[in-house]
Amino acid sequence: MSKFSLESFGERFPVEVFPKDVQSFINEAYDKSGFQPSFTGLSVLTAVGFSIGGLRWMEVHRDWKVSPHLWGMVVGSPSDLKTWSIKQVFKIIDEKNSEYMDLYIQALKQHDCEIQKLKSDKVNPEKFPPTPTLKKLKIDDATIEAVETNLKNNPHGFVLLPNEMKTFLNGMTSYGANTRPKWISIEDRSDIVSDRIERGSSVVRKPFVAMLGTIQYDTLIKYIKEEDAIDGFFERFLFATTNTTDPVVQTGRAISNTYYDNLNNIIDRILSESPEQNNSRNDVIIPMTKESHKAYFEWKNQLNVEYQNDGKRQSIVMKLSDKVLRLMFILCVMHEQNPKSVSIEYFHKAQKLYAYFLQTAFDMLSLIEGADPLKFLG
Repeated sequence: MSKFSLESFGERFPVEVFPKDVQSFINEAYDKSGFQPSFTGLSVLTAVGFSIGGLRWMEVHRDWKVSPHLWGMVVGSPSDLKTWSIKQVFKIIDEKNSEYMDLYIQALKQHDCEIQKLKSDKVNPEKFPPTPTLKKLKIDDATIEAVETNLKNNPHGFVLLPNEMKTFLNGMTSYGANTRPKWISIEDRSDIVSDRIERGSSVVRKPFVAMLGTIQYDTLIKYIKEEDAIDGFFERFLFATTNTTDPVVQTGRAISNTYYDNLNNIIDRILSESPEQNNSRNDVIIPMTKESHKAYFEWKNQLNVEYQNDGKRQSIVMKLSDKVLRLMFILCVMHEQNPKSVSIEYFHKAQKLYAYFLQTAFDMLSLIEGADPLKFLG
């Protein structure tokens, strides 16, 4: 069993920031299946952020636009139902992935028939139609090579759900190569340039990849201690942990289909609104209101003053305060259909999420610095 597997840290996940139907789903998932509200909540945020798509941006100002993708880790012991908490949220995306696979198989069969006819007609192979590509919303192969290949075939992006984050972290330094800088570029949505002798150079523009996976406490802490450098790689993740007020209790009862349908309707609506699903290549820009813009920067500047002499914690606070912009955007699109702007209401909701994720990040840092894990058991 994991070293830090008893309970976890005491901050309660703010379920109330979500629409009522999502709140009901999260509560039902806990009551019926014992899924931690924090695990389900982070899964919902990641799924919705991905569903918004890589062509919709929240505008802070003319030269600063915010993408809705999130990277997260669900952290707990082997018995905390981490993987199932993620899977039950991503069911609708799995179903759509299966639909794309069926369409791909049909397209391949049709393509093969066309090629055979063209060959029999002795048509120049240079005039053959291109081979169909498989559209994906989700992948689980966390190697950088697989991600780059899938981005070329799916320029609008996907969500990466590695079975275990341990495998993903191991893969970053396998075969003597360090791919962390490339992953950081992906999270920043910076262009990726790859130079390979056998295939030449290739470029992926503004890669859009959301990510969510599971990991045990001591495994994560080991990696952060051994691998984290000044690049702040782990500070790019949101961490969901178990909660002393919400112990894992399984009842053996299934979540009602009504609650699944309500959540799926929200995710499906957001997917259908995305430019990608309508075969558009044009960006959609959603501005912050003046009120939300002013409130956010007053708050951020106050944080900077508060933590200016606190080294590592200041770095965590500043990166997480940037994530508040993404959370505002996600919450706005979750609550409103085709919003025209992001109001101050969503800043206040995002502040509640910030408080939760800041506490989990500080708790992790305390463990890394050698604190007794029992201090967090309340």
